Amino acid sequence: MERDVHGTTPLHAAAKKGDAQLIRTLLATHPHEINAQSNVGATPLVYAAHSNHPLCVKASPLATRVVRVIR
Repeated sequence: MERDVHGTTPLHAAAKKGDAQLIRTLLATHPHEINAQSNVGATPLVYAAHSNHPLCVKASPLATRVVRVIR
């Protein structure tokens, strides 16, 4: 996945916008990007939470996959 000058991917952008459908689509083709970090170390989940999209965080595969990785 391409990154911008800030090190963010399209998944970061989708999370920041709260676009759960786009998040699902991107993760279906690029599941390894779930833990992609920007230049400041922020993951897409951090972008979603920081941008005040709690439903996106809660309902999206981002939260589910992060929990699986932590377990």
